[in-house]
Amino acid sequence: IYGLAKSQRYDQIEEYTKSLFDAIESDEKDIIITGNRDVDLILREKKKTGRDNGVNVTVKPIPGNYLSAVRAKDWVVILGNLLDNSIRAAKDSQGKLVACEFETVNPYFYGVHIWNDSTIQPNMKDGVPIRDNKEGESGYGIRNCIKCAQNYGGDAEFWFDEENRIFHAKILLPVEKGGEG
Repeated sequence: IYGLAKSQRYDQIEEYTKSLFDAIESDEKDIIITGNRDVDLILREKKKTGRDNGVNVTVKPIPGNYLSAVRAKDWVVILGNLLDNSIRAAKDSQGKLVACEFETVNPYFYGVHIWNDSTIQPNMKDGVPIRDNKEGESGYGIRNCIKCAQNYGGDAEFWFDEENRIFHAKILLPVEKGGEG
């Protein structure tokens, strides 16, 4: 939202906040309980975005309060960017499926694994998806996701399962609080 405000894209801010309020006020049966209200709100909003685009977005939370180690604004960057990208790619796929799974990796780290059906194998450079532009760089959203994870002492990895036509993004985050800023 800050980035949109800074670039004076007020109509997009209004559209985004309206979708958040719609997700809160809706009487949908797919309530998500992760233990973090901010994450729940983001996930409900992205499930609605998926439905609006004909994409089924599933969420598998993990028990515990792991998600409190990451600030709300960083969850918006991580989940918002990755789920928006996944929904956009799955929209044109045969299966039209996006999954977001929170998984315990070890006592110190957990992972946020987001995968989606994809008809097109994304271009990758140094293990990071890149946009189709002449610079061959990743978009700001992907770079910001990686930076957020690294600010917490975590990391990100991306890969494409060519046989099953599935793109994977996995963000590794620590259980304990951290991060800069």
